[in-house]
Amino acid sequence: MFTICKQVIGFNEELFLIKRTLKESEKFDVDLLKVYFCVDTVFKKDGVLYFAEKIQTLEYEQTTSA
Repeated sequence: MFTICKQVIGFNEELFLIKRTLKESEKFDVDLLKVYFCVDTVFKKDGVLYFAEKIQTLEYEQTTSA
């Protein structure tokens, strides 16, 4: 059996699923890697690039049945 560990970060009141991290010191075409990793956002912090996908929030209306 295996465990799937997912890292989720919050930024500007939105949640992002981290799919991949790479050291910033290497030269990458970030736009090409966004397509390759199937992500829509890249964050940079402390020399690390975080390739992330925005987690969509659901909007719903609660109804009661009589």
